[in-house]
Amino acid sequence: MKQITIISGKGGTGKTTLVASFAALAKNTVIADCDVDAPDLHLLLHPEIVKREEFKGLKVAAIDKSKCIECGICEAACRFHAISDNASGVDARDGDFFTGVNASGVDARDGDFFTGVNASGVDARDGDFFTGVNASGVDARDGDFFTGVNASGVDARDGDFFTGVNASGVDARDGDFFTGVTKSGYAVNPARCEGCGVCVFVCDQDAIILTERVSGYAFISKTKYGTMAHAQLNIAEEASGKLVTVVRNNSQRVAEEEGSDLILIDGSPGIGCPVIASLTGVDLALVVTEPTMSGLHDLARILDVTQHFGIASVVCINKYDINEANSRRITGFCQERGVMIVRNIPYDPVVTEAMVAAMPVVEFSDGAVSDAIREIWASIQ
Repeated sequence: MKQITIISGKGGTGKTTLVASFAALAKNTVIADCDVDAPDLHLLLHPEIVKREEFKGLKVAAIDKSKCIECGICEAACRFHAISDNASGVDARDGDFFTGVNASGVDARDGDFFTGVNASGVDARDGDFFTGVNASGVDARDGDFFTGVNASGVDARDGDFFTGVNASGVDARDGDFFTGVTKSGYAVNPARCEGCGVCVFVCDQDAIILTERVSGYAFISKTKYGTMAHAQLNIAEEASGKLVTVVRNNSQRVAEEEGSDLILIDGSPGIGCPVIASLTGVDLALVVTEPTMSGLHDLARILDVTQHFGIASVVCINKYDINEANSRRITGFCQERGVMIVRNIPYDPVVTEAMVAAMPVVEFSDGAVSDAIREIWASIQ
């Protein structure tokens, strides 16, 4: 079973465009989209998901309030400012007409006179002077300047400018253009927590532990070109290299089960951990570059990576004719490095038209670009 990874030292060179066309040309293949931070191969191959599994990457800190003595050592030790001693994890701001805080610990949005929040953690609607929401999820009454909300699920009083809400379930103070926020001990902001474990290490009370969280999802899907392994990392999550490894393992397992001859891998851009995970153990790397100085610079970096890991590499210059002087520089560089350029692809607006139509280029058009892609595929398969 052969494995080919299509990579690029930088984003936007056209590697996914090539992978989609290779998938349309290949026979008996499994496709793996390893660009888990920003996957888009599915836009061209239209997979139907048959299996989904949770991916648990970095852990997140959790505080046991029954053990916490609120000494503040964890807050001082956290360089990511993920631990704070108020209910939202972020100090509430004083301001003209105020920004409120919801019960889920996320600051509400600034707005004219107020943007309300319900107790389920969902932002209420912006509106002229506000439509309030009570804790039971039922819209409160519209009112001049505000209909307040309290945490007990009972509508608060209408009042000039505001009736506030605090996190403890007791109505906050009425005031000109303000409501306070009560503190209810230390809490972790999961969006800021990096799972490093420093807070666990410094806590003398053993009140903090690291817990697993779902960081994304891995999928097995069916396409008309073959089975596809792919994934999606959640927003602001890390450990994408580990998720790439999950996708690689899934593709290899499926290929063995189906008796496939080839795994076609759409790698991540750059030279970081997800790229290395995309390259590990493959038979060939096709590096797609572009005729720009940044393209040449990043081509040199990715070839250093493939050389370091002993992976055979070939190069393709996409849109070579938009700057033929730079294409010659890249050709000379590759000759110096002993790397073969398999074929150059000309610029053609038909590629954009194929993307808009959500189709691989070789199925959309039979022009010069499709001919070049077919020649590349014939030379590397």
